[in-house]
Amino acid sequence: MAIGNQAVNIPQSRSLPVIWAVTSRDSLNLPKTPVYEEIIDTEYDNVEQTGEGWFPTANTGFYGTSSALLNEAGTGDSYITYTPEFAGAAEYEVYGWWVASSNRAGDAPYIITHANGVDTVRVDQSKNGSSWQLIGTYSFNGDGSESVVISDNSSAGAQKFVVADAIRIVTYDSTVSSVDYNKILPEEFSLSQNYPNPFNPSTTISYYISQEGKVKLSIFDVLGNEIETLVDKYSPTGEYSVSFNASGLSSGIYFYSLSLNGSVISKKMTLLK
Repeated sequence: MAIGNQAVNIPQSRSLPVIWAVTSRDSLNLPKTPVYEEIIDTEYDNVEQTGEGWFPTANTGFYGTSSALLNEAGTGDSYITYTPEFAGAAEYEVYGWWVASSNRAGDAPYIITHANGVDTVRVDQSKNGSSWQLIGTYSFNGDGSESVVISDNSSAGAQKFVVADAIRIVTYDSTVSSVDYNKILPEEFSLSQNYPNPFNPSTTISYYISQEGKVKLSIFDVLGNEIETLVDKYSPTGEYSVSFNASGLSSGIYFYSLSLNGSVISKKMTLLK
C-alpha cells in the first residue's frame, strides 16, 4: 500500500499483485445523472404548430410513435413551438432529435427563448439524425414565457426541408429537485429502481400509474440513443412490472425512461457482465 510516494505496507503472502486506489469520482468520467429531464414530442399538448406546409415524414428514425414533421425551407412564417414545463429556475441543456436525409436543410433554425434573451442555433439536419444532439445550454426561469421554436426560416432552397421532431431538456442542478420536481411530475405515476441493479443479463423494471393513459417505457444508452421499447400502449391504472434482457448489450450505464401523457421520469441502471 502506498500513500503519496511512500510505501507504508508491503504484503508478503500475496502471490498476485493487488492495488486499491482512492480517487475522485470526477476522475472516472462517469456520465452525469439528470436531476430533471423532459422530452417533448410533436404530438404533445405543449407543442403548437403555426403556419402551413407541415407534413409527416415517410422516413423512419423519428422519436417515439409520432412521425417527424417536415416543411420546405421558407421565410419563417411556419414554425413549431415547444413549451417545456421546467422544474424551476436553473441551467438546462437543450437537445434536438431529427430524421436526417440528403434533402434536409443544412441551416435549420432552433430559436431558444431563455432567461437571458433569445438565441438562434442553426443545425445541419442532413446528418447526425435519430439521436439526441446538443443544441446548447441555457438558463431558464421556468415562468411559462420560455420556449424552443423550430422554424422553416432556411436558405437551403427548394426541395430542402426543415425537420421538427422531439426536443429534450435536462438539468443537473440539484436545487430544483426538492422544490419543483414533484409539481411537474405529480403523483400520477412512479418509476421504481430496477432490480437487481447492477444486473446480468436480466432485470425487472416496475412502475405505477394512478390514471389511465398512453404509457411508454424505453431503454437508452448514455448517448441518448433509444435501444429498445419495452412498453408502448394505452394502459389502465395499476402496478406493472416488465423484464428487460440485455444479453445482446455490452457492460455499461444505461437509462430507462417512463412517459405518461407527456410527463417523463428517467432512472439509471448498470449492466455488469
